[in-house]
Amino acid sequence: MKKFISFSGGVESTTMCVLFGDKADAVFADTGFEHKQIYDRIGLVEEWVQNFHRKDFKIHLVKSGLGTLPDRIKEMGYYPGFKRRYCTYQFKIQPIDNFLKQFEKGGAEVLIGLNADEIGMRTGSHGLLPFVQYSYPLADNGLSRKACIEILDRVGLKPQF
Repeated sequence: MKKFISFSGGVESTTMCVLFGDKADAVFADTGFEHKQIYDRIGLVEEWVQNFHRKDFKIHLVKSGLGTLPDRIKEMGYYPGFKRRYCTYQFKIQPIDNFLKQFEKGGAEVLIGLNADEIGMRTGSHGLLPFVQYSYPLADNGLSRKACIEILDRVGLKPQF
């Protein structure tokens, strides 16, 4: 079974790479409209894991095929919002699910960076593919956001943005 960390560049997903990068690659859904700091962060985290855990670690960038998020907003004629959440599904969930389909025969696990503070408040956003297991190792191990920040500070990967 192939394992992937759902990577966003934030505190929890970076902590996941630090703690589990020896066992899993990561996947990042690129809207085509990310800040330069996010792309820089992808390279920084990838390099850190390669240096300290596994030389062949990779953060896979996946895209929707719909152009950039601003292009899609223009095409749809309205901004995504609480009642019309096309953005997350079309630019995050669907591209990751499409990427995971190549592992249908052997199965896959997606490690989602839900921290212990978020238990009961969120469940994560994923497509629930039948051949994919979804796990929440930070929450399962009782790691709070504060604990994640402390881990990142110790290893020099605490986000500055």
